[in-house]
Amino acid sequence: MKNNKNKFNKTINPSGNELPLSWWKFKKNRYITINHPAITAKEKCAFKVETILSPQENQTLEGLTRTLQTSKRDAVRIAIYELGKDVFKAENFLKYADKKTKEKGHTSRSFELPIRVIKEEKEIAQKIAKQFEISEKEVVRLCIIWLGKKTHEIDFRMTKCKREGQEKLAREWSKEYDGSGSKLNKLNKASHAAYELAEEQAQIEKQEREDASKRMQWMAGAGKYRLTGEFESDLNSFILLENMEEEERMEKELEQILEDENIKSKREQDIRRAMFYFPFMEREDAEEYVKEKAEELVKEAEEEQWLENASDEELIDKDWWQFFFYRCNYHCDPIWTNDKDWEEQSNRKENETATEYEARAFPPEYVKEFEERKKKEQEKRMKNLEVAKKQKKLRKKRDLVNDLKDEVERWSKEIEELNAKNLKGKTDKELEKHQESLKWAEDALSIQKKRLIDSNYLDLYWDDLS
Repeated sequence: MKNNKNKFNKTINPSGNELPLSWWKFKKNRYITINHPAITAKEKCAFKVETILSPQENQTLEGLTRTLQTSKRDAVRIAIYELGKDVFKAENFLKYADKKTKEKGHTSRSFELPIRVIKEEKEIAQKIAKQFEISEKEVVRLCIIWLGKKTHEIDFRMTKCKREGQEKLAREWSKEYDGSGSKLNKLNKASHAAYELAEEQAQIEKQEREDASKRMQWMAGAGKYRLTGEFESDLNSFILLENMEEEERMEKELEQILEDENIKSKREQDIRRAMFYFPFMEREDAEEYVKEKAEELVKEAEEEQWLENASDEELIDKDWWQFFFYRCNYHCDPIWTNDKDWEEQSNRKENETATEYEARAFPPEYVKEFEERKKKEQEKRMKNLEVAKKQKKLRKKRDLVNDLKDEVERWSKEIEELNAKNLKGKTDKELEKHQESLKWAEDALSIQKKRLIDSNYLDLYWDDLS
């Protein structure tokens, strides 16, 4: 057998001993998000956005919380912030977020998700909604789907965030390991064989991507899949679609299992679901997972009930942010937010009513000034957005013109080479073939020149002038 010493074969060093971390097979995708602007923002999350998710979309969000190592709320906030930097990056995902979509994995939505965000994030969501002419619920769904996909791309960069090294993740796992030895022993026994297969697996993944590319091109040719012209983006979206179809197949398979085994208990269904989608989970882990989820729901229900029954004054005394969030409809912070003594000012005074407290926090002149400033900022953002859209259109036009120029140059060169050929001594059949090639090249050149001067080049010229 050929002894391939390559980058994948790192299980054994020259001395015959195992290399550090050679036992680590749980490769994870984790980001360090503590410095992300959404996390470091000091502003209180006083604005509400909400959406409804399908089971697969909810799984995407749960996966995102693990990847970003945050709560669901902060995961959504990060997603909104990142997409807000360039909304056009998510154009290919709009069909999945659509409330009327028929795309597999995005139907049967029943998971309601209310999220509290800061003012800037609320405004970003509104901007995206206006740009794509979709609802706020569709915006939040779009952000989750988009970031859930992007975080698994190797070249994706998130604002002020780094990916955690596998060494650190391995060390953390090792500290928490219970020392029983059984699972680790099995892992060590499989270690050498696993690394010997790594290169082969990499080749398989490469081949699968090439096969997916062929399927995508075939479906595009058959009119069953729309291409945008950006190959990598199109292929990633196509693979995402296939994965979603696989998720829907798995969901149907799970439903069939539950039906065949006549499992009626909601708790047991949830446990089996966790074990089905996370095969590494033992039953004990799945039970703990379901228990934690149930406790979260109970806690949320109790909080919602208290909020519904509490008086305005009680709500202010407990959490004045919640008072402004649930009971008022302001789109700015209280006037004292940036003052040094804001904590003292935020406390309700003795015998102060909720109406008096509200008036003190939001004087009419302060609210009016904010609304005027907000309107100007919105107009400026829309103007910048229009400029960005125009620049994007111009870039596409330039790319098209450059492609057409390249085609004109290629066919001109082809004609030049054909005319330069020495045809002396050629047979009639060879001469006929030569003339056919020349005619083909001349026709192709004529078509490309016509395309170039027809409208594209003139459009580009006038765009440049404007």
